[in-house]
Amino acid sequence: AYLNLIPPENLDNGYHPPNDTSSWGGFPILVDGVYHLFAAQFTNHCPLGSWKTNSFITRATSTKVQGPYTPTGQMCTPVFTHNPTIRKAPDGTYLLYHIGGWKREQKHCNGLATQIHMNHSTVEPTAYPKKCGPPPLNSGCGIALSTSKDIKGPWTPSTHITIIGGDGWDCTATNPSVIVHKDGSILMAFNAGYCHNHVETIGLAKAPHWSGPYTLITPAPIFHGKVERNEDPCLWKDHRGYHLLMHGLNRVGHGTYAFSTDALHWHFSPVPAYTRQVKLTNGTTVDFYVRQRPQVFFHPNGSMAWLFNGGIVHRWNGGRSFTFVQQIKA
Repeated sequence: AYLNLIPPENLDNGYHPPNDTSSWGGFPILVDGVYHLFAAQFTNHCPLGSWKTNSFITRATSTKVQGPYTPTGQMCTPVFTHNPTIRKAPDGTYLLYHIGGWKREQKHCNGLATQIHMNHSTVEPTAYPKKCGPPPLNSGCGIALSTSKDIKGPWTPSTHITIIGGDGWDCTATNPSVIVHKDGSILMAFNAGYCHNHVETIGLAKAPHWSGPYTLITPAPIFHGKVERNEDPCLWKDHRGYHLLMHGLNRVGHGTYAFSTDALHWHFSPVPAYTRQVKLTNGTTVDFYVRQRPQVFFHPNGSMAWLFNGGIVHRWNGGRSFTFVQQIKA
């Protein structure tokens, strides 16, 4: 595999919500010695399969980047919002990128008729955009941005991010990952195109400021042919160039990797970035049923430190999805 992952002792790192609740993915940011993880969580004890109706974004905290993270009980964004990532702009604004942002009728799972008791005081769902394109093809579409000057919120929802350009392949923009440059400009990777024969593609957009406007930097998806079926991009830049870590749909559950010196011409690695198999320190191997939504946390010197995923392991944790964190060997 491309990533040199260190075997954990167990699966206890990351975020495991209490009360038989599921979470998905997520990414932390360090503020005043505390790591604040923003992850998707599901109401009414619903599983990952109910993400389109029951997902919201919550905040959990830890003194260690790998966790385990303790829930704050905060509903940062309302149902339906999903797949968050967090950054800080040079002007001090915290940027919570996510998808969704409109109200959906929630499912009640496991026969439960009451919602999980959460702190709704910072949520104003009526301020969010209500739709994004023609249903039902892109029921999960739409990138949105919530902002705050305080990592604890409240979060002010912005208008839905519209990406300018393209010829229709970018019909469903989802799952953003961004680089915030020192001058405040944004480079954003996203996956799109699902409404065209269900083929996931990756696009790149830029903006002079987090408030927009966002414009495609290439008129077409950055991958073509056999390597185009990828989603969940994680984008970063170092002294070598630009990097993308993704969930590969040609081998579901495995990570894929691509590199570019200019963010325009990309080289796709034939070697998986990671797999669904996680080896533990005792020599046993855990086979993840699902391992997706990769995001990489970096050391202060810019080297890769921890891999965050959304995961499901059969016959463990009741089959609920959770936020898994594994250390990357430098």
